[in-house]
Order: sequence, then structure tokens, then C-alpha cells
Amino acid sequence: LLDPSFFLGIKCMSPELAPDIGSSSKDLLYSGATNDLIMFQKFKVAYPCQMNILYFPFDKQNCQFKLKMVTNGNHSVVLKADPLKEIVSYAGPYLLQEFELVDKKWNTSNMNTESFFVFSLHFERLFVYQLTTTYFQTFMLWLLAYLTLFVPIKSFNERFMGAVTALLVL
Repeated sequence: LLDPSFFLGIKCMSPELAPDIGSSSKDLLYSGATNDLIMFQKFKVAYPCQMNILYFPFDKQNCQFKLKMVTNGNHSVVLKADPLKEIVSYAGPYLLQEFELVDKKWNTSNMNTESFFVFSLHFERLFVYQLTTTYFQTFMLWLLAYLTLFVPIKSFNERFMGAVTALLVL
């Protein structure tokens, strides 16, 4: 069975060479020096992303995934992305519960002994969600506890019960 997520072929950059008349099979011949041997393989990846929450809830996150291939100085084998094609596809929703996927980028680079493919996903936190579910409710409970200070001291039992209830809910 052929796996549709895997493809091995030739990217033809030069014209086909003249066929061999003496051969009994039809062969397509190309010069190896000017045509690249290419391989496509699809990956489905789940990976952790470390979050920097210094500016929470107004933070922005950049998650990077690095794919490295050790080439040991062989420059004929490299990771290379076609700039005209959508290389990375994100199948999930762009609007998540706490984040919005704003951008996705990828690039390739080659060092002496390694070839890299790096893609990154840029998320921005939906701060309105945090403000309405955490900060606003906490402020309302704090205000309720503060207002118990204005209950007359003669009604100490009601004042105490209201303050303790509000503080226990916090």
C-alpha cells in the first residue's frame, strides 16, 4: 500500500535526456546534477508550548517547532520548503477559548552539519475572557465583603456572616 502522506520523486529542472535506443523498457532519463531528488512526508504533531505569562492577561505567545536533520557536511541533502506552497496547515479553530491564532510562519536554514525546518504559531490571549470570568467576579465579591463594613455594628451577626461568606467564596 502506498502512503498518501509520503512522496519520493524528482523535481525536473532540465529537459529529459535522449532515450537509450537499445533498452527494451521506456526509461525517462534526467541529468542528476541539475535535477533535485525530493521527498514529501506529512507529519501530524502534538507538542508542548512553554508560555511566558509575565504580561498576563495581555500576553502574546509564540510557539516554535524545530525539525532538525543531521547532514554531517553533506550539502546535497537539506530540508527545504517551497515558498509558493502552504507548507504548514493548522486544522483546528483559529479562535480558541483563551487564545486566538494570529499568524503561522515557517522557514528553513542550513548549517555546516545540520539542516533545520522551523515553524512558529503566534497566539494572542483573549483578555476579555479573563477580565469577565476572573477579575470582574473577584471584584464583585470583594465589593460585597467591603459593603458589610457599612452594616450597623448592632447587627454584628449579619455583618459577620456576610463578610465570612464573601471571603469563603473568594
